[in-house]
Amino acid sequence: MKNRFLLALSLIVLFATCASAGHIELTGNNFDLIYATNSAGTGFYTIAAAHGAIVTSKTNGAVSVTVLPTTGSEGIVAAMQRKVAHVGILSAGNMMVLWGENAEQTVRALFNGGQTPFSFMVRGDSGIETVSDLKGKRVSYVSNNSTYVHAAEAILKGYGLDPQNDVTPVPMTDAAAAFQDLVDQRTDAVMGSVQGAKMDELGSKIEYRVLVFDEEHIGKIIEEQETVGYFVIHNLAREWPGAKQGDLNIATSGQVSCIVDTEDEAAYYFVKSIVEGYEELASVTPELVGWRKELAVFPNVFPYHPGAVAYYKDAGMWSEEMEQWQKSTLEKLGLDR
Repeated sequence: MKNRFLLALSLIVLFATCASAGHIELTGNNFDLIYATNSAGTGFYTIAAAHGAIVTSKTNGAVSVTVLPTTGSEGIVAAMQRKVAHVGILSAGNMMVLWGENAEQTVRALFNGGQTPFSFMVRGDSGIETVSDLKGKRVSYVSNNSTYVHAAEAILKGYGLDPQNDVTPVPMTDAAAAFQDLVDQRTDAVMGSVQGAKMDELGSKIEYRVLVFDEEHIGKIIEEQETVGYFVIHNLAREWPGAKQGDLNIATSGQVSCIVDTEDEAAYYFVKSIVEGYEELASVTPELVGWRKELAVFPNVFPYHPGAVAYYKDAGMWSEEMEQWQKSTLEKLGLDR
C-alpha cells in the first residue's frame, strides 16, 4: 500500500501544467508554503501530501508546498500560531476551540472537504438500540482527542442525558484501545469516527452496531455543540452494522485554512490547483474522494482568505449568499480582510 501511494504521488508530478490567470496574475514571485498536518500514516497526512504535490506541480514550483507532520490537532494549531506553518488541515470548529481567543482574526478558510461522521458503537448483543438506552451505561469518550469529547457530550445532551451523571464516563487513550475494551466488555459504548479500517477490524472480532440519530434529535444535537460549525448534519455514505446508507449522524467537515497574512497570490493558486485537480487527487487515495468541488466553499466558521475568494469568483463558485456572509462576518469582526 505504501509503495502504491508513493508511486501515485510521483505520478502527480508528471501532470505539471501552468495555471491559467484569473484576477490575480502570476508575478514571477515564488512562494514557499508550509502545510501542517497529522503524523505520517494518518488520513490527514495522506491528504496534505497529495495536496502539496499537486500544488507544487501545477504551479511549476511557483507555489512550493512542504508538508509538516505534527503530533495532531494541537500541533497543527501551534505551528500556525507560531507562524511555523502557513496552512493547516483541521475541522473549522476544532481549529476554533483549540486556537482560543482571536482565532477568527487570524485564521482564514481556503476550502472545505470530506466529512468525518461520529457516533457511538455498541455490541450487537447489548440491547442498546438508541442513544437513550445509554442511560446508566459505561460510555468511553473521555479523551485527549477533543473531538470525541465534544461529539459525545453534544449527542448525549441532545438526547436529554447528562454526560456526567446519566452515564459512567470511561477514559479512552484512542479509538483502537476503546474498541478492544468493547470487545472485552469493559465498556458498553465507544465514541469514534464511523469510517476506516478500525471499524472492519472491530467487525472481525464481535458483532457491533452504530447508533444513528432520528430527525427529532439531530437538531438538538447540533444545538448542543460547544462551537457553532464544529459539527454538521451528515448522511452516512455507506452501510454499517445497525446503520443504512443515508442515516443521520453528525460529522466534522475537514477544512484547509491558512494564516491571514498568507500572500494572496499563493492562496489563489493553492486553491485553484487543488479544486481543479480533483480528478487526479481522487485517483491517488480514497481519502480524497470526499473532497469534492461542491463542498469546497460554504458559510462555516472562518471568513475566506482574499486569494481564495478571488479564485472562487473567477471559477463561478462564489454566490451572492457567500458574498453577503463574508461581508457580514468580516464586519462583525471589525476587519476588512
